[in-house]
Amino acid sequence: MYSKERFPLKPISLIPEKVFEMAENRDNVQTLVEHNSANEIRLVVYEKDYPFKISSTEAWETWIDEVEKMGVKRYQKPAPQEIDRLHSRWHGLITEGKIALSDRIMLVCTLKLSAHNSEVLHVSQFDGIKDMGIATQFYMETLPNAVKNLGIHFITGLNSEQNIGFFVNKVGRARGVDIKPKFRKRFFPSHEPDSKYMDLLTVQFIYPVEKLIYCTENRHQQASYQPVAP
Repeated sequence: MYSKERFPLKPISLIPEKVFEMAENRDNVQTLVEHNSANEIRLVVYEKDYPFKISSTEAWETWIDEVEKMGVKRYQKPAPQEIDRLHSRWHGLITEGKIALSDRIMLVCTLKLSAHNSEVLHVSQFDGIKDMGIATQFYMETLPNAVKNLGIHFITGLNSEQNIGFFVNKVGRARGVDIKPKFRKRFFPSHEPDSKYMDLLTVQFIYPVEKLIYCTENRHQQASYQPVAP
C-alpha cells in the first residue's frame, strides 16, 4: 500500500502535451491532486486565470444556488449554456474554493493502484475538453509512458457503451470477455469471471506481447464499435 505522500505518479508526467498546446499560457497549466485514499488520487489539470470568459458569473451564482438548495443528487436540470460543461460537472471544485470560475478545467481523472495486483492501475471518471485529442494522447501515450518505470503492466477501466469502441478499437484494449476466465480476477477483483460487466471492462497491455498470455485465441469481434473518445 502506498502512502499519500508517496503515490508514485508525478502529476506533471500525466499531462498530455496537447493540453500545453491548447493553453493560452502554458506556464499557467497547473494540477490539483486529491487523495481519495492511500492508493487512489483524483487528478485535475487546469489553466489558471484563463484570459477569456468561460462561465457567466451571474448564471453560475443563480444555478449553484438552486443546486445547493435542492441537493446535488436531487437536482436534475442541466446547467444553462452560459456555464461551462466542466465547471458544472465538477462544480464542487469551485464551491470548495479549490479552483476559480476563471480557471479552465482541461482534464480530470481518477487513478487507483490495485491493492490486489501491484501491476494494475485502474482509471475512472475521465473527463476533459472534448474533440481535441486530449483523451487519445492521454491513454495512448502519456499514461503508458508515465507508468512504465513503476512496474505497471496493465491499465484497466470500466467503460460505457458509448466509449467502449474508443478503448477497444483506438487504444487497443482487450475486453474482459476476451481475457481467459482464470485470469479475470487478476485484473478485475471486484467482479466475478462471468460478470455481465465483462463486456465493458477493459485491459490495456503496456507490453502487448502479454496479450498472448492472458487473452483467448478467438477474441470477440470488435468492428461494430465506433471509436468515440470519452
